[in-house]
Amino acid sequence: MGPILSLISAALLGFRLVLMSNFAQKMSEIKIMYGQLVMGTILLLARASYLRIPGFWAF
Repeated sequence: MGPILSLISAALLGFRLVLMSNFAQKMSEIKIMYGQLVMGTILLLARASYLRIPGFWAF
């Protein structure tokens, strides 16, 4: 399972790099960075709320 996840992760990273290089030719760098910040925050919050364990943070 580990090697498969590594391959999938590498493929997604490569896809992201190609996509960002295409966007970088058409947009300013600051817009790309803000877009990554917004999307990363949204995806992080969505993943964190999905994987949240009920009662885990209750002391």
